[in-house]
Amino acid sequence: MDGAGNITFWGYSPSLCLSKYLTERHGDSPLRLLLVGSGDVRHILHTLPSITAPVQIYLLESQLEIYARQLLFLKLMFTSTERLGLQEKCEHYLELFANMHINTHTEQYLKEAATQLIQQVTNISGEFQLAPNVTADLSLLKYKEKDFLEGIFQFWRAPPAKQPFP
Repeated sequence: MDGAGNITFWGYSPSLCLSKYLTERHGDSPLRLLLVGSGDVRHILHTLPSITAPVQIYLLESQLEIYARQLLFLKLMFTSTERLGLQEKCEHYLELFANMHINTHTEQYLKEAATQLIQQVTNISGEFQLAPNVTADLSLLKYKEKDFLEGIFQFWRAPPAKQPFP
């Protein structure tokens, strides 16, 4: 019998700037960072502004729901401010990060982002641009995992039921 389990949507530590742990760089190769079980994108958002060199960040999580949430937050963070204002981005982030109920404006953004993420995740190459200099590469995921991510994004797009939970 399977247990209810848990999904770590929030990390247990404060965000860290990982650039202070980098000691040396070998030639022109990009910096490589591995985040295991971080639960959210706090370390990435704290580290990226302080790094000028090319960097590859690898994420390893135990549940695919966390990957879906991280992709959503990275997509939100790297959306241009011409398309989505800074205050709107902050409001969407705070509502999606911690609220049980989100307002209709954030719900609309979530549905649009989920639709775009479905197209990007199911792309054959497994790569897509989050920003001009930021690429997400999902080529190391299995097709089964990509299908599961697509199911998560479709769930996010589904209209709310009249009574979703008893």
